[in-house]
Amino acid sequence: MRFIFYLALLAAAVAASAVELREVCLRAVDLGIAGRGATEIAFLAWLGDGPISLPYRVEAKAVVKIPLVFGIGGLERYAYTSYILPDRLENNTVICISVPNASAPPPGRDRGGELYIIDGAYVLVTSKSPLDLPPTPVVSPRPDPVSVAKVGHVVGKAGGNQVAEAYLGWYRRKALSNAEMPPRGVRFTTVDLIGATSHVWLVFSNATRPGRYTLHYKLYSPKNGTVYKEGVVIYVVDGKSPYYPVLLISIGRGALSEASLYMTVKNDNPYPAVVDLDVVGASAAPPGLHGRWIAGIASKSGYPEFALAVAGGYAALPIRLPPGGITGTEALRVRLSLRICSRNTTDVVRTNVYVGSYWAGQITFNYSHRDGSGCAVYHTANSEFTGFIPTAYIDGEDISIGPLPAGSRLTVYELYAQGRKIIEPRRLWEWEYISHMTAVLVANAFVEIDITPLWFLGDDVEVKIRTAIKPIVTPKGAIPLRPGFHEIKHYLPDNDIPLAGPEGLAHRSRSAVFRGIPAMVYEASFSDPFKAFLSWLSGLPNIVDVTAKRQVVFPHVVVSYLMKTSSTWYVVTPNATYIHVGWEDVYQPAGINLGFYLGQKRGLVAVGGYKAPGITSDIWAYLEIN
Repeated sequence: MRFIFYLALLAAAVAASAVELREVCLRAVDLGIAGRGATEIAFLAWLGDGPISLPYRVEAKAVVKIPLVFGIGGLERYAYTSYILPDRLENNTVICISVPNASAPPPGRDRGGELYIIDGAYVLVTSKSPLDLPPTPVVSPRPDPVSVAKVGHVVGKAGGNQVAEAYLGWYRRKALSNAEMPPRGVRFTTVDLIGATSHVWLVFSNATRPGRYTLHYKLYSPKNGTVYKEGVVIYVVDGKSPYYPVLLISIGRGALSEASLYMTVKNDNPYPAVVDLDVVGASAAPPGLHGRWIAGIASKSGYPEFALAVAGGYAALPIRLPPGGITGTEALRVRLSLRICSRNTTDVVRTNVYVGSYWAGQITFNYSHRDGSGCAVYHTANSEFTGFIPTAYIDGEDISIGPLPAGSRLTVYELYAQGRKIIEPRRLWEWEYISHMTAVLVANAFVEIDITPLWFLGDDVEVKIRTAIKPIVTPKGAIPLRPGFHEIKHYLPDNDIPLAGPEGLAHRSRSAVFRGIPAMVYEASFSDPFKAFLSWLSGLPNIVDVTAKRQVVFPHVVVSYLMKTSSTWYVVTPNATYIHVGWEDVYQPAGINLGFYLGQKRGLVAVGGYKAPGITSDIWAYLEIN
């Protein structure tokens, strides 16, 4: 299925003729880009008074990923197929570009590159600027029988392919989130932009039902109604990519002091549909506007060894990168050790590192020796990669490493990404332009931490800390949280016991037996040690073999113990928060809000040092109060 676009590009209230774009699929060798990185190139066409970045998709490779979770057996049942972009384009790699029906050749300024005529349209193949649309993976595309001819080389201005300022993605917002639409129905929404915004992307996610949609946008002043930009896009989603960049709206460097973006989406299909539309904004923001984030895991001594359950698969650490960082992350750190318990080993093992679909780089393990178990031991790999991830588009991805040979066992010391983001507009209004820190630890669970300072009159400071523990969810299902205490440490200068409260916990259905005494219906989710403990307390020696649905009578003390271990509850101290996850709630999120009143104290605020049953993480979130 093809994309079909109709773009009406309008300057301030001046209409231009509609431009149709159609998707054309070619081989990389036909465009002279074989051997280049999939994310290093961009395709431009000149429409009206300037170039537009053309959406393009790259033939993806299917791989098997296994969530990198420690201490849980049977992980192969969570293995899933994912699609990654190639690290380098091969001759026959298929590239699908949305080209206009007609476009003028570039005027020879600003951007340089190789000029082609593709099926009658002028297209400039150039080096990617941070603001150009990134590629998306597409499954099993086929080349089209169209004409392709190189017609010249365009010399751009010095530095024309680069962006002078460090643009940041200020936020990624769901304009329409899984919005249900009747046949031929219409939904509308408005998004307020911050004053520094200079570029906006409209992006459909793959949650959108395949079909044809008409999107109308209008950038205007909410004060006087002045229209700055307006356009119409008719778009076809085919369900073969994780997201679909529709259009880049360039507001210009004269950053509007105040602007809103009005959008309507019409379901052009004769059947009901669901639309999921994101708005991604970028700005050349002053330093005071952005916070920092970190996502991943790190440990001084290393985590428990992870055994890859599928030969040739990828070990994937699920992460949540906060939106932002149009220019890429500041760093991705990888430090691992490798053992291969197999007779068939080599002196060198090279693996790729991916963030979501995007290739970050390659790491190399060198053979050292065989251990007492006969496993081949390799030297620890320690690598850092920068500036490669279009994080404005990534939301809920993974850091994956592979392919790994049969018998591979990894010990993780560091595996995390870090970067910058800009606070959402609502936070800018609420907290003014105060920096804040977000961290997402991943150690058998998502542990999300957000630290935000609130300034009072007289420079008094209150620090808000939000912490949430959530199960890791893969396409094959949710991986349960570990029952028991989860500890998150927090350090503030001379802090007192904070005010705290649970945060929006999901409703939990309790078995009636836990509200009464002393009978219960035994469930098969107990671990053997726990069953043995119950047997000892109850005096029933065969409880370990009791099957589900069998009713057993226990002394009252046992029922009280079960009631406490089955539920989720909290303990807050000056230096740590303890969230006890009950065994009934292992698929439920748990969260808590903390408020620390510091007065005029200054110093370092830190949250981290996560501990859960069987695992410890050393990643911390820091925020300095000056």
